[in-house]
Formats: sequence, C-alpha cells, structure tokens
Amino acid sequence: MRLVLGSRSYDLDTRALVIGVDDAPGADLVEGAPGGFATAADDAGFDAALSTGACLIHLTAPTAAQLRRCAEAGIAVVDEQLFLDVAGEPCPLPALAAGVVGGARIIRTADVRAARRVVDVIAAILEAGK
Repeated sequence: MRLVLGSRSYDLDTRALVIGVDDAPGADLVEGAPGGFATAADDAGFDAALSTGACLIHLTAPTAAQLRRCAEAGIAVVDEQLFLDVAGEPCPLPALAAGVVGGARIIRTADVRAARRVVDVIAAILEAGK
C-alpha cells in the first residue's frame, strides 16, 4: 500500500508513519503544520484543518461533504483501521507495538523518539519476513 502526500511517497506495507503532535526530530508529519496532519471532529474543526494546509486528515465522523471536499483538495483521509492515537504521555510502547503489528500504519504520538524506535524495529522484522 502506497500513500502519496504531495511530493512525498510512503510505502505502508511494512512501515508505519509517525505523526508528531509537536515538531520533533524523526516525525514523518507534524500535526497542525502546513503539509502535515490534522484531526477534525466537527465542521468547525474540519474548516480549521483545511486552513492549516494539511495533506493528511483524520475525520472522526466523516460526512459525504467533508470527504468530497478532501477529494477535491487532494487531501488524504486517514482510515480508522490504519490509525492509532497514542498521544498520551508517556508513550505506551506495548500498545503501540501491538497496534503496528495489528495493521496500524499511521501513529499519532507526543513521544516521537520512542515511537520511531518501535516502528523502525517492527518495519525491519516485517521486511525481513518478505
């Protein structure tokens, strides 16, 4: 499975993306940054997410109108089955690892460094098994 976000391309078959809630080294995308990630729970949040210039958005309760606007703007929408939010402190590493092994490919976290280590180890194991 390949995810294309603007000029960037990610192979999600074995590797998960790490979304940082803050700008942190090692994050693939940063929440709220131009070209980054956003979450929207309602129409106001959706409009705010679009105004940040996000290229990837998590809609907690997507409407047909929101999905249409994302498609028109070329914004990727996170599928709930691929998304794992572990933004609580500290990063729950066993839950993160279980989520990635179970198929989560987009990880939102405040602890980018720890999440990156877990994601990279699991990616190496999955790639070795190909």
